[in-house]
Amino acid sequence: MELQRILFTRDRDFLREATYRQVHGIEFCGVVYAHQIEVPIKVCISDLELICSAGTFDDVMNTLFYLPL
Repeated sequence: MELQRILFTRDRDFLREATYRQVHGIEFCGVVYAHQIEVPIKVCISDLELICSAGTFDDVMNTLFYLPL
């Protein structure tokens, strides 16, 4: 929360953590998840640019995004 940065990951463990935080009302800065094999890095970069340019910090707060968008 201190740096106000969204987290991009390809690790499923973060999905569980983000879901846990959503269910229990624990604030987090947002998580963007992309499957390691099914989503090419080019798509990840393109979608991350879109998220960064289209949203504000408040838009991504406590949100879990799945790529591709």
